[in-house]
Amino acid sequence: LILALCQPRIVRILEEPLTEGVGIAFAIDLSTSMWAGDMAERTTRLQAAKATVLRFLENREDDVGLVSFAGESLIRLPVTHDTYVVEMAVDEMEVGLLTDGTDIAGAIAAGAGLLRDAPHTSKVLILVTDGAHNKAGIVPAIAARAAAAFDVKVYPIAIGDEQGPRAAVNEMETVLTQTARITGGRYFRATDVEALEAIYDEIDRLEVASEVITEREESVPLGLWLMIGTIAFVVGANTLRGSRWGVLP
Repeated sequence: LILALCQPRIVRILEEPLTEGVGIAFAIDLSTSMWAGDMAERTTRLQAAKATVLRFLENREDDVGLVSFAGESLIRLPVTHDTYVVEMAVDEMEVGLLTDGTDIAGAIAAGAGLLRDAPHTSKVLILVTDGAHNKAGIVPAIAARAAAAFDVKVYPIAIGDEQGPRAAVNEMETVLTQTARITGGRYFRATDVEALEAIYDEIDRLEVASEVITEREESVPLGLWLMIGTIAFVVGANTLRGSRWGVLP
């Protein structure tokens, strides 16, 4: 009875594997140049960007957020695990919803902000654009350093044929390459849908879900069994005391 009142327990530590997905934010350019139909026959840059995002997410179990940007940046969708909501948000992205321009720094900052408090070991921002940064204010390098401080890797993807002045194209590639280097990501360029799909396949190989071993404590109380034992001893003692084998005073 004294042992039962002490409430003894058997404690076991159980190790359980837990698969942890990747926290991913997509920043999609919605400037007017994304209407250009040079990715495939009757396929605009924006259509190609949206289709490959959805294809990339088909076989992944990640938490996903969405940023749209042009001359300004807008968080379209906070980080969520609801694939249906993600698909709807991607489908509804259209050119003309934002002030025209290319605010790459704002897109990086918004994407990093989405992932800042995400409970993931791996956090990734995939930025798709076809133009050079042309917004006054914060510069992309500063935004990239802020993203790196939040442990967010940036994978910039430049899409479309090289059009316009060569100096502008070089500036875009320099900014995106620098962003990737600062954050530990990689810079890619896609001139058609096939190349864009191959880039997402490469990112899929680079960013795999990690397995974390979690420990769970399980305790089994012994008090009930000791109480049952106590009752059995008391009943047995009284039974024996009243029998011919009992001890007489």
